[in-house]
Amino acid sequence: MYDRLGDLLSKTLEDGFVKIISNERISREKEELEKINFEKEAEEERQQLHEEIAQRLKSKKLQEEKRRKAKTSTIIKHLSPELERAYRLLNITYGASAEEIKKAYRDRLMYFHPDKHKDSPVLQKVANDKTRQILEAYDLIVKNL
Repeated sequence: MYDRLGDLLSKTLEDGFVKIISNERISREKEELEKINFEKEAEEERQQLHEEIAQRLKSKKLQEEKRRKAKTSTIIKHLSPELERAYRLLNITYGASAEEIKKAYRDRLMYFHPDKHKDSPVLQKVANDKTRQILEAYDLIVKNL
């Protein structure tokens, strides 16, 4: 039986119905596939890099545009002498936010509060004057915001 099977196999191979693939051909095909896969991966990496660079350029352009708008949209106001004194009294800059102004107002009131100087009538009078000035300065600044 095995002899018959061997004869059939030999005849089939001779007739060319079954292809014999050599190890060399298999290794060449593997190398070609690996080369193609490597080229595909390299192309994908290039695409990712191009996309990252495009995103970075876009974000840089947006940042530059924001800076340019911020520079051009800044309006310089000339302060009146009373308003300058008010800002100096509260010890804040002109560009201070409403929260910073309120915090400075409270801090100055606490510092010059008349009840802290009950022992000395002179210091109490000075504290009363300063408190009045601070209240006026705060009202003036809030009105001009």
